[in-house]
Formats: sequence, C-alpha cells, structure tokens
Amino acid sequence: MTPTTPSFWQQVLGKRMLICVFTGLASGMPLYLLYHLVPLWLRDSGVSLAEIGLFALVGLPYSWKVLWAPLIDRFKLPLGLRRGWMLFTQMGLILSIGVMGSLDPIANLSWIAV
Repeated sequence: MTPTTPSFWQQVLGKRMLICVFTGLASGMPLYLLYHLVPLWLRDSGVSLAEIGLFALVGLPYSWKVLWAPLIDRFKLPLGLRRGWMLFTQMGLILSIGVMGSLDPIANLSWIAV
C-alpha cells in the first residue's frame, strides 16, 4: 500500500498550519497596532504631531531585541521555554491593549506611551 498524500485543504486546515497562522497573527497584531493604529487614534484625539513622533521611540526595544532576548531566555516559566513565554506575553498584551483602549489620549498620554 502506498501512503496517500493529504489534500490541499487538509494540509491548510491541519493542526500545525493553524498553530502557525494564529501564532503569526498574535505576534504581528501588536506591531500593527503600535505602528499604524495608535498614531491614527492619537491624531484623531487631537494629540500634536511632535508628541506622536515621540511614539517612534517605543519601537526601540523591538530593534534591540537581539541583545536582550538571550537574557530573557534564561528565565524559566511553566509550560516550557516557548509556550510559557508565549502565554505570558499574550496575557500581558491583552491586558495592556485593553487598558490602553480605555484611556483618554489627551489626559493619559504618558501612560499610553508606557
């Protein structure tokens, strides 16, 4: 008997592929919010362009990730190295995006920047 190759849709909707898709969405969504939607939201709320320009500095940790990521990898979390950090960061992102969305950009600009 020869092994059968799974159909295209079985491969696309397979467990591994769906894990890759949702992991990619979860990792890309915060960057999209940070670089595209937050400046639009701030501008619509009346924040000055100079203050919005300072939000570009928020992206510096992403640029220097190659330096600080090995230090973070030394901390062990439950569920293993990758799953533990993924769960921890996703919960932190959910919390921070929820809090950020409930703040008034004019009154709490410094909290939004953090």
